[in-house]
Amino acid sequence: MSYRNELIMRRIDPTTLHWYNKPDLYIISMDKIVLETQPNTRFQGKLNDGKDAVGMYLHVQQDFVFEACLNYRFRNQNDECGIFIHENEQHYITYGLCQQDDLSVQLVCRSFKDGKMDESYRYFGSNIQQFYLRIQKENNTVSFAFGLQGNKYLVHRKLQVEGMDKVGIYAHSYENSYYDCTFSRMEYLEKE
Repeated sequence: MSYRNELIMRRIDPTTLHWYNKPDLYIISMDKIVLETQPNTRFQGKLNDGKDAVGMYLHVQQDFVFEACLNYRFRNQNDECGIFIHENEQHYITYGLCQQDDLSVQLVCRSFKDGKMDESYRYFGSNIQQFYLRIQKENNTVSFAFGLQGNKYLVHRKLQVEGMDKVGIYAHSYENSYYDCTFSRMEYLEKE
């Protein structure tokens, strides 16, 4: 987005975000949030559902950029954390990291619409335990990008969307497991 470099991103105070599923254990401050996942959960786009992933969101109305730094220590296969953009239970997109095995994590972008899902992914070594993720929405195009240091991003996927009104963070443990994920350096810019 051309306006990304022209304007200064606004740091998000996590205490101002809305819970969509509040975990039993978490630590929140003005600059980061640590979420402990609940066992046997998965992001399903059902905000305020106890079986869904834990996380928070903010409302968006127009074009925007949302960034977050994720630090995680997965315990089991299919542990996952990331960011998302959401319209309703039938239409949402997640962009996150998912433990595959002892050697690899998958950076995966999953688009869910009307009961169908498609995904795009890349593999990374499991020794990388910090990623920066970004969602950029301009007009009806949403770009999903990643970086390792927070100053340069590579676009992973672009999708056409309409009606998305929430963006946020999530973490889940698909198996009978739990782990901690720290979300920090969350920044937001909405186009005027």
